[in-house]
Amino acid sequence: MKNVHTMIERPTVIRRSLLEAAIDATEILKFYENIHDIKEKKEEVKKQIKLNLVRLNRFSNALKKAVPQLPKDLDNPRPVKVIELPKKYEEKLPATSKEKIEKQLRELRNRIHNLKV
Repeated sequence: MKNVHTMIERPTVIRRSLLEAAIDATEILKFYENIHDIKEKKEEVKKQIKLNLVRLNRFSNALKKAVPQLPKDLDNPRPVKVIELPKKYEEKLPATSKEKIEKQLRELRNRIHNLKV
């Protein structure tokens, strides 16, 4: 069998384009691997969510069984009459520390103003 040799015009251009195609193919493969990893993580998260939902339902059912039943009359409450107290029974609320300080400042300013006159 005879060896046949051929000559390629501009071999550097073809070599460069082959290397760029190899780089593109490698990047696509890398992208595919990333997508595959993301899908695996997604499936793992789905399993965890399903497991957590099952646990949550189990705890919810256990809580419903543990809480005593409420009486039925709480569903239909009776109206309550509002009785207003006369003014003499109303008590003033104790002043907060900020209100006390403001009152003391007003008194001191009034004293100073009275001294000037």
